[in-house]
Amino acid sequence: MKVLIDSDSVAFASAASSDDQEFWVAQSRCDDMVRRILDETQADEYELWLTGNTNFRYNIYPEYKAQRKKQHIPKWYVPLKEYLQTAWQANVADGCEADDMVGVQQMAAPPGSTLIAHIDKDINMIPGLHYHWGITRLGKVVRAPEHYEVTDDEALFNFYYQLIVGDNGTDNIKGVRGCGPVAAHKLLLQYPSEEERFHAISDLYSCYEEMAVNAKCLWIWRKMNDDVTERWSAWMTGQKEESTDLL
Repeated sequence: MKVLIDSDSVAFASAASSDDQEFWVAQSRCDDMVRRILDETQADEYELWLTGNTNFRYNIYPEYKAQRKKQHIPKWYVPLKEYLQTAWQANVADGCEADDMVGVQQMAAPPGSTLIAHIDKDINMIPGLHYHWGITRLGKVVRAPEHYEVTDDEALFNFYYQLIVGDNGTDNIKGVRGCGPVAAHKLLLQYPSEEERFHAISDLYSCYEEMAVNAKCLWIWRKMNDDVTERWSAWMTGQKEESTDLL
């Protein structure tokens, strides 16, 4: 079993807990975290992924993750990302995010041969085995460690759910105005097929262009340079079909 580790969160958590400590403390906590993931997943191979300096999503939507500019960045965050590259041979995603690359690697591998370790709900758009490591804040367990499997139907449900409600807190993506979690679940259960969901959600958006931009930003890659709107091409008619030329 190979574990694919979304390592941005490893570096951030280790740095945040060591903000008032020396760098060696942050390094030690980072090492401990990686070793704990390997132990709890019983992996015999591992692959770490980090997000690089470029991301295609900013070209599509310049305000992507805009609120993060105000977020405090722990002083050891960037040094720890560099440390993970030398100490653990972490790979750096070029032009996309670590989320995308663990998704690509999982989808390319034989089913059941890989497992994604992460704490990011967005990665639940990728089918297969997952491990969510535990989260503790101020000595209190916020979420216990969890092993689980995501089916393809569940993965697509998670994507279309996010397309409705948006991801305003993290990625600055607004979603459909006036549609919250309850309305999103109700709509998705009402329309079981992906094509039905596409048409139902597109009717809620003010225009197809807005929906397509949000979709491209939210979608986690399943193959290199993945474009989720390609899934919709066979379902497009009339004006909506013409609008794809603008994207």
